[in-house]
Amino acid sequence: MEHHLVVTAVGRDRPNIVNQLTRHVSDCGCNIVDSRLALYGAEFTLIMLLSGNWNAITRIETSLPLKSQELELVTVVKRTTEHEQPNYSARAHFKIKINDSAGIIRQFTQFISDHGLALVSLRSQLNHQILELEMIAYISDEQTIPPQKCENNLKHSAINFALNRLSYKFIHSEQKVPNLKEFEYDDD
Repeated sequence: MEHHLVVTAVGRDRPNIVNQLTRHVSDCGCNIVDSRLALYGAEFTLIMLLSGNWNAITRIETSLPLKSQELELVTVVKRTTEHEQPNYSARAHFKIKINDSAGIIRQFTQFISDHGLALVSLRSQLNHQILELEMIAYISDEQTIPPQKCENNLKHSAINFALNRLSYKFIHSEQKVPNLKEFEYDDD
């Protein structure tokens, strides 16, 4: 039986650090199923989803604290299950460039939450006081509102949200994946 573990590692960025960590994962008999690496200031952050048999996952859980100390890392581990992809009827893709202000990301995540969407990706970066924000959210097939009506309501709400609060335009792009629709906010 395959088991899964989420590992987050944070530490000072330096040559070979990621290689040492991934080598340790491999030496424990685990496979890296998914990973993300980002640099924040002088620190790197690596998030990995590992898989392996019970012995391999237990080995990494028990050996990682010592290895983390040796590599001067802060690590967090949590057992999990394999991700099951829910059925989604539509995808909302937001790309925004806006003057930065306190609480602006909260406004967008509140908008996503208010519309019952599943937020699956959020990326933000500040460049010269311009916030570049990208979010992907899904409308679930399990919502009580029919998907087409839900999508139309969401589009209408998104347009109003953008025009009333942020003065951004709405663009509906070509269908890219069967049965999924995408829309974006782009900077004027």
